[in-house]
Amino acid sequence: MRGAPLSRATSPDGRWAYTLYDGAGGAPFVHALDTSKRRARCIDLPMLAGRQDLSQLRLTATSRGAGLEIGTAGRPLALVDARTFRVTVPIEPVAGTPARRHGNPVLLLAGAVALAAILAAILWLHIPTPGRPPACRASRARPPERGRARSEGPRGVAKRIT
Repeated sequence: MRGAPLSRATSPDGRWAYTLYDGAGGAPFVHALDTSKRRARCIDLPMLAGRQDLSQLRLTATSRGAGLEIGTAGRPLALVDARTFRVTVPIEPVAGTPARRHGNPVLLLAGAVALAAILAAILWLHIPTPGRPPACRASRARPPERGRARSEGPRGVAKRIT
């Protein structure tokens, strides 16, 4: 544990005291101190190593006490789960849209059904079936003349019915 303290935060209930350290040239880390049970945890932040703006980083406890945010001016760079001390990196949102980790399940299901229907149609058209001409021949057939009925004779040749 080496480095200079950069930012401090406490859990909403006051039980945990957190301090963000610069890591003295190494990776920054958070020192988590349980003030009621007298134990401490050191949480490494390797994703922040080598940053030139470490002095601008701020440590913030979430309002429910479920975690910590390490970042700059409203942009979290790392998230820490306060129960497991697991560190994650937030997903970057696309400009102008909110960040979403999961899509709408209804839309995902509808897309999967549509894709399955398209694949089934392609297979149905391209697999020869007795009594049905292949798709490539069926697409070359000329439409019947207007006002006159047509029927197919032997070998699929169209003949006029008079």
